[in-house]
Amino acid sequence: MKWGRPYIFAILLFFFGCQHNHLNQNGNPWVPNAELYGLWSGSWPCSDCDVMAYKLLIQRSGLFREESVMINGKGSLEVLEGTWQMNNDSLLVLNKMNGGKAKFLLKGNQLGLLNEQGFSVRNQYILYKSSDAEIRLEESERMRKSGIDFITDPDEKWKLTIDFDKEAIFHFPDGETIKSALNDKIDPDRNSWKFSGSSKGSFLSIELTKDICSDSISGESIPYKVLIAAEGLKNKGVSKFSGCGSFLGDWRLHDIWALRSFNGKEIDAANFDKGIPYLEFNIREGKIFGNAGCNASSGSFIQSKSIIAIGSIASSKMLCNAYSFEQDFLRTLSRKNFKYKFDGLKLTLSDEKNVLEFSKVD
Repeated sequence: MKWGRPYIFAILLFFFGCQHNHLNQNGNPWVPNAELYGLWSGSWPCSDCDVMAYKLLIQRSGLFREESVMINGKGSLEVLEGTWQMNNDSLLVLNKMNGGKAKFLLKGNQLGLLNEQGFSVRNQYILYKSSDAEIRLEESERMRKSGIDFITDPDEKWKLTIDFDKEAIFHFPDGETIKSALNDKIDPDRNSWKFSGSSKGSFLSIELTKDICSDSISGESIPYKVLIAAEGLKNKGVSKFSGCGSFLGDWRLHDIWALRSFNGKEIDAANFDKGIPYLEFNIREGKIFGNAGCNASSGSFIQSKSIIAIGSIASSKMLCNAYSFEQDFLRTLSRKNFKYKFDGLKLTLSDEKNVLEFSKVD
């Protein structure tokens, strides 16, 4: 069954961790009640099904994330993200990438969906505050800054962390820890990776697969499935574990970036049929979308502490004024590793031969 998405929100994120000054209707800084931050859940309208389950995560950074799925049906899970703001002390606005908006009335521990005229859609479409999602998000950012590139779902009794520059560390449910050096490189074009290692009395095998994985406790969708086979000094015999995991990319990258210079040459929008080339990085899914000035493009990437590894970039083939530039631009990006650097609202990607400078699109 095809299920409706009349109130589902699109993808557009601002830097992770930056300090936003949300303004009230008088233009003054608005400091929201701490109770706004975190995970909200409830039921949701659906044009061709009875109802959908809906979750909304409001983050301190000015970002939101939502998940919705049809109840008692076969509809797929929809995961989308964006930015939020407060226009006054009670009106929460979610901004969609396509220019649309969704509005909620904040009242105590409830968020009520409003229509375009500012009236409640129906009384039952109310979200209620739940869980400690914001605390988890802050913990993930702390781990990323400490050097961890990949983590498993914290709801599991076991735990896996990976530093791709160093090693993988596995924690058995009883607390025993074993480590393994990595013997394979991450390739953004592949859908799965396997790592294994052994030392005296211990063994660790890891398989990561790009596939939406559902948290058995919270129901949250997580982008990688994890299979582990492990043996320790105390945990004799190989035990198998399965769960979910995700890369801890730098959320400042998770946005839309317009190309400003290419190997020292400034970019002039007048030279392109559809405006200045841009890239949109989706950290959670490890995907790139964009336009090279005329043709749409897409691909995959993985981000570590200092390197962005970009896989193959595919694009449409429509001929246009800047077709030659487009091909050069896409060849430069495709299947390359770039060092990345942020300077305020600017992003620089560089390798041995190329330097690409971008600015964030507001």
